[in-house]
Amino acid sequence: AWRTDAQDEFVQRNNESRKFLLDKLQEDLSQAQRTWAMWTLGLIAADGKSPEEDAAILRVFASKILDDEVAEADRIQSLRILAFVARSAGDPKILPSATTQLFRSPNARLRHEALQAVWAARRTNVTPEVIDLAARETDRVTSYTTWNVLRDFTSLREKKILLHHKEPGVRLAFLLALLEDNAAELEEVLAMRSDKDERVAALAELWLAKTGGAQPLVTMEPPPGEYAEPVNVTLKTSV
Repeated sequence: AWRTDAQDEFVQRNNESRKFLLDKLQEDLSQAQRTWAMWTLGLIAADGKSPEEDAAILRVFASKILDDEVAEADRIQSLRILAFVARSAGDPKILPSATTQLFRSPNARLRHEALQAVWAARRTNVTPEVIDLAARETDRVTSYTTWNVLRDFTSLREKKILLHHKEPGVRLAFLLALLEDNAAELEEVLAMRSDKDERVAALAELWLAKTGGAQPLVTMEPPPGEYAEPVNVTLKTSV
């Protein structure tokens, strides 16, 4: 409680607090202290009382997110703060578009945090970069967030079109999005069961089995049984 009270007091003092907190961040603080100071500055910026000074604070955070020399924890907090202020102000551009450069980071946590920041800030203009990420992402947590962002950022029409994307990772993302929204047509899912990508085909097959929409992959005519005489058997596939 005392930390919250102190934070509120710093926010109220606004301009008096800025320099003090920025100077403190130059000192050898524990990570908990650094996070507290950074978020207090973020709350001051979100308060919007001094636009020029607020912009200066946000530039400090923006300078950290792509700097490999900055501690990972500080980069993550900077992303979260920028996204928070962007959402609070209703201005997605507060989160730099360069955030998407982190989508190619070898660090899965940074990729995920950048994606979460884009989502929170409503940076819908970077949807093409999120689609590119879906095509190549291998981390399970980041993949899960990727298709949820695409589910949120794209229209039903766009989802239907991108369900046929050349990249299997993108097809998988949009199939998941459509199924989650109960917006996939039976014929669309039936077509996906023969997808060249095993993940896509397996997901389609699982959904069809659960919903009762599956058709046998192979049918025999006449059906199996005991016959007194030899019979000719015809096999038909549904794919």
